[in-house]
Amino acid sequence: MKHIQNIREYYEKEGIQLDPEKIGHNPAQRSINKLLLNSLWGRFSMRQNLPQTLLVKDPEDFARIIFGKTNILKYFTFVSDDVSLVQHCRPEGDVCETRDINVFIGAFTKAHTRLELYDLLDKLGDRVLYADTDSAIFVSRDNDWMPPLRDHLGELTDEIGGDDFITKYCASGPKSYGYRTTKGK
Repeated sequence: MKHIQNIREYYEKEGIQLDPEKIGHNPAQRSINKLLLNSLWGRFSMRQNLPQTLLVKDPEDFARIIFGKTNILKYFTFVSDDVSLVQHCRPEGDVCETRDINVFIGAFTKAHTRLELYDLLDKLGDRVLYADTDSAIFVSRDNDWMPPLRDHLGELTDEIGGDDFITKYCASGPKSYGYRTTKGK
């Protein structure tokens, strides 16, 4: 029944009619799709001057990269008698323009995401244990405000499961945390 309700809500919100026969619970596919979407949106604001790593066989190419004025050498090593691994980048301000970077889309997306996160953190107050770009771990107490949990794109979801709860939690920094749940996960 919840399945049909979600399809109806999705149609009302997005104007897209989903086929219930083609929808199923697939955590692996959900994770892959989330990664792909985050990669797509992250691509718009990707740094343009990333280090380039090359395997170089030709001695002239090696000398041009190492001693040339157009590259800043980051690292090199010889992986065999006739092959070297060279990492370099371009000087600051001398970046190659790429078609898929759009600073305006990247900045707007990041700003909108942060505004949504800050709104959530403000409502949760001192109950927040951890927050990242699109997620939060917080203490849940009776009679406290709870954020609405939904299954739609851009909304908060319960990553643990409605009948399970975190009982122990520790973190050492961004994207470095662990927890134990009532069901032993």
